[in-house]
Amino acid sequence: MIPVEDSASTEWDIAFRRTSVIINGVSSGPGQGAAQVVDGTLEDITEAPR
Repeated sequence: MIPVEDSASTEWDIAFRRTSVIINGVSSGPGQGAAQVVDGTLEDITEAPR
C-alpha cells in the first residue's frame, strides 16, 4: 500500500477510489500506466486486443 503522500509519484500503478479505478498515467499521475476495458471472462482473454 502506498501512502496518500506518495500519490503523485510513480510508486503505484493502479488504485481504487470508491467506485472508480484509476491508473497512474496521463491525467491520474506521473506514471506511464495504461488500461483497457475488454468484454469477456478472464479465462477467455489470452492477450490484450490492439
